Amino acid sequence: MLVLTKYQRKGIGRKLFEAAVMALSAQHEKAFILDCGYPTAQKYWTMILGKPYSIKHKCWYGAIDHYFWVKKIENIAINLD
Repeated sequence: MLVLTKYQRKGIGRKLFEAAVMALSAQHEKAFILDCGYPTAQKYWTMILGKPYSIKHKCWYGAIDHYFWVKKIENIAINLD
């Protein structure tokens, strides 16, 4: 998922993420993997999901890390507002 810069910080990404988690839950999935290669987004997802499960160091252009989270759906708080 990518939210264009001009639409960021408006809650759009969070709502899309929550909708995806709800859809997975409705399909009786138990967990998901989220991966991220954008440093700005990595900071956001670390704030939302906590420490990454794994980091592939210097994955992009020999300098940028790639983060991976493995999360149980039951542990994700969804805001239904």
